[in-house]
Formats: sequence, structure tokens, C-alpha cells
Amino acid sequence: YYARAGINGAHAFSRRLEIFVTAGVKIPIYTENEAELTDSVFITLEPGDRVSGFAETGLEIGMVKVSIFYEGLRFSESDRVAFGNSYYYQPESEADIFGINAGVTF
Repeated sequence: YYARAGINGAHAFSRRLEIFVTAGVKIPIYTENEAELTDSVFITLEPGDRVSGFAETGLEIGMVKVSIFYEGLRFSESDRVAFGNSYYYQPESEADIFGINAGVTF
């Protein structure tokens, strides 16, 4: 679970055309990853929390909204979890997600 804090702004060029931007940070509250070792054995790993960022910018043209976005995910290494004679952990990991949104507003 994350809390998001940031800023957003918009500028209307006309009643039918608006540009917008949103950016900020994602502050982790609780992170958990359930790993499947076999078909019936699962362990729960809790990677560390690291702040990451997000951003989106786009246009609203009439009822159509189109934007590009970025979302970052950052996790530090989890504590080791014992199962049987082995220890498991989630290594430090990162993900950068980029995409395009398109939709109709009502």
C-alpha cells in the first residue's frame, strides 16, 4: 500500500482543449510479496520500503482524454525467511512503468 503526494496543474486553451500534468512521490506504507515455492507451499516476504515517483501529462479534447504516464516502484532487500533447510528473500528490485492512457470523460 502506498500514499501519494504531489502536485497537479492544468491549463485550458479553450472550452474543449485542456492540457494537464501531475507529478509526485509514492510513499510506501506496507509492502508484501507472496512467493509460491511449490503448488501448495507459499511464503510471505516483506521487502523494504523505498520512496518512488510518478508522473502523468496529457490532453483533454472535448470528452476524449489522452495521456502518457510513468510509475516507479522501488523495494529494498527483504529479511530472510526460513523454510525447511533453506532461506528465501526478495532481492533489491526496481520497476519503471511507462504507458499511454486513452479514455472518454463524462
